[in-house]
Amino acid sequence: MRPESSAHRDTFMAHEGACKEVVSALIIQENKVLLMRRAAHEPFAGAYELPGGTVEEGETHQDALMREVLEETGCPIISVGKLLGISEFSSRPDVCAHNFVYIIEIERGTVTFSDEHDEYCFVDLEEALQLPLTDNARRALAMLQKPITA
Repeated sequence: MRPESSAHRDTFMAHEGACKEVVSALIIQENKVLLMRRAAHEPFAGAYELPGGTVEEGETHQDALMREVLEETGCPIISVGKLLGISEFSSRPDVCAHNFVYIIEIERGTVTFSDEHDEYCFVDLEEALQLPLTDNARRALAMLQKPITA
């Protein structure tokens, strides 16, 4: 799957094979999205993000999502839904990454978090966009072009 715009597509293709892959889980319950706040000792402290992380060598996106969501929320995934979109980012000048954003359904229950995060919330899209977000979270939420539905 390729990004929509031709300018972005050219950038995406130019880095293909050299970029790391990251997955993000857009978890929606009762028309609200789950956001996790980065802990004070972490990069981007205080910013909210979607659960997710780097796809490890030999892992599928589904495997990475299952591992990362369980690690970061304590909730097992019920299903991996559609790929919402892909964005490219760089955390350093010499590193590019592609963020693959998927719609995810988790088992309902108490969300717990790893030491990477110190808070979580379920908020509607309008509220989410008012919070301090990581760039990746902002790009992922921008992919939603209609109200959030599970």
